[in-house]
Amino acid sequence: MQHSSSPSKQKSNEITYIRNKSHQPMVFLENACTETRMLEKRRQMFEISEALEHQKDEFARREDAFRRREDSLRKKDLQLQESLIKFNKFLQDNERKKTRAIKRTADENRNTELKSVESNKKFEKLQEKASNEKVCKDELVKNGKYRTYLSNFVDFMQGTSDEFSEIQDILNRHRTLTETNSQLIEQQKKSVTESELRRAELFQLSRDKVNSILNRNNEIASLQKNLETVTLSTVGMQSMADATYQDVNVKVSELGQVHASVENLFLRLENQAQRYKKKKPVEPLGTTTTSPSTPSGDNDHGKSSISSTINSRKTLEYLETIADYITDYQSITEEW
Repeated sequence: MQHSSSPSKQKSNEITYIRNKSHQPMVFLENACTETRMLEKRRQMFEISEALEHQKDEFARREDAFRRREDSLRKKDLQLQESLIKFNKFLQDNERKKTRAIKRTADENRNTELKSVESNKKFEKLQEKASNEKVCKDELVKNGKYRTYLSNFVDFMQGTSDEFSEIQDILNRHRTLTETNSQLIEQQKKSVTESELRRAELFQLSRDKVNSILNRNNEIASLQKNLETVTLSTVGMQSMADATYQDVNVKVSELGQVHASVENLFLRLENQAQRYKKKKPVEPLGTTTTSPSTPSGDNDHGKSSISSTINSRKTLEYLETIADYITDYQSITEEW
């Protein structure tokens, strides 16, 4: 770092010196002629060129020194890298050897522990076998009298029957009876358990049925009460409908009478007017009245309402015509 900084500092000092040197004659040649100034400028340019050439040579020399130093450093770096690689390889080999040794030691310790545990288990089994052997010998001595009894029983049975020819046959029969007894006891337990379950299911079903019957009875009573209420409401509405229907029939009868009266009056006026002038015959007003005592259906009622509407319109037309006639009569009367 010191070598790289000092050349740059010297270079900047030389350039500063050249610049200062080029500006010094300006102080002394302010009153000189033009040719003198030109010569001075050429001299300064020559000095600057010499200084630049000197600087180039110095730079080339230093660059060559730097290049040689760089090559030397690169070689040292390569040697250092090779040394590091070798040392790293050496460390890795040692680490692998250490790891293998630790693993081998752990495996040996584990195998030792396993062998020790296995040895203890085998020793415990050996002790257990020895104790079992002692128990079996004691049991053999204890059951020797039973063997003697069974042998005597087989000898006795061979003289009377061939059912038990050996002691093993008696033991097999005893085993079969014991297993059958166990199965029967287990079956009895299952039967009792199943019986209890069926009894509980029957009790629950009976209680559910009783509750269902009570709920249905309550629903029937509620529906019957609603039916009575609806029946009373229907009777009242039917009475109101009959009264309304009778009123409608009365109104229709009165409306028919009004239609007939208006038509009669209109025809009379028309007949009176036809004496003086000829006029097209007027369509008679159809009066459709319904008897209050004979109610009609929905279709007849619809047709009657349509006919009543048409007759009402014609009646209004007739009334307007009658009003015109009356007005004409009043004006004629007033003129006379």
